[in-house]
Amino acid sequence: RFALDDVVWTLLDQLDELSALLRGERESRPHRSSRCDSCGWRARCLPELEAAQDLSLLPSLSRSRAARLRAAGIGDVPALASAEPAALLRRRVLPPASARALKAQA
Repeated sequence: RFALDDVVWTLLDQLDELSALLRGERESRPHRSSRCDSCGWRARCLPELEAAQDLSLLPSLSRSRAARLRAAGIGDVPALASAEPAALLRRRVLPPASARALKAQA
């Protein structure tokens, strides 16, 4: 047995990714990840992400969760920092633990 609440957000992330791939809508934009350190484009992308205060600069924020935040009108780190955690939870943008952790990081 396990609590569905423990896995529902991961499932939603994966469904978002798969749906975007199937629709041919996968977003082509830079997203900071652990692979950036070995990427030849990092000299171009990282300054762009930093200037925009992109959500992907937050540690361990997945591409699909960043897309979900953008769809909810939260497009950068300052917007996330000023967002109400209760609103993020009500709109099912992020799971409770992630909403608190990401807001603290922002």
